[in-house]
Amino acid sequence: MQFSGFGEITHDGPSTEVKKKVLGALLSNEQCSKYYTNSTGLQRSVNENSICMRELPVNGVHFCGGDSGGPLMYSNKKRWHVEGIAAWGAQICDGRYPAVFTKVSQYLSWIMGVTES
Repeated sequence: MQFSGFGEITHDGPSTEVKKKVLGALLSNEQCSKYYTNSTGLQRSVNENSICMRELPVNGVHFCGGDSGGPLMYSNKKRWHVEGIAAWGAQICDGRYPAVFTKVSQYLSWIMGVTES
């Protein structure tokens, strides 16, 4: 999975001027919920409308403040698919906590209805 965004480079730091790319692996929603409850005390909703991604330590670039709204994508046979839209995370910007995305497939009928009219 790959996420792209123009958010902060470090917590409370400046936003990037060049779109950043963050690589990651999916976590189950159960793992993600436990991770946040146990690690941060945050009790945010991770449910069937959510996708959780844990960053892979590849290039030192992390999900951070200002990245909300960016796409979570994957490539299948050189064709890109948008799977999620960045929703929230721990805002620590160091890759220790997973990022949570809104699952696009849960809203496809609404998206199709809006874009067809």
